[in-house]
Amino acid sequence: MAGESVPPALDGDLAAWYADEHIPMLLAVPGWRRIRRYRLTAGTAPSYLALHDLASTAVLDEPAYHDAVTTPWRDRIVESAIGRERRLFTLYKAFG
Repeated sequence: MAGESVPPALDGDLAAWYADEHIPMLLAVPGWRRIRRYRLTAGTAPSYLALHDLASTAVLDEPAYHDAVTTPWRDRIVESAIGRERRLFTLYKAFG
């Protein structure tokens, strides 16, 4: 899960970065299953939320993941962010 807020003037740049660069690059990483994006309409949490579904945390060690999170466009978005949050959750299943 990744959440972030950017100044209102950069909303379009953030959306373009996700659509044109970030999502395509992440979906090319072996084991990256899907990405869902949401926009907060009320409250004080980050304005944008992206939920990532991964086969395992091992995908975070893939060279293609490193490439996706080290681009100049990504750096510009991160540097302009008002707030950022990243959390990793694991699904545990119990059968009995």
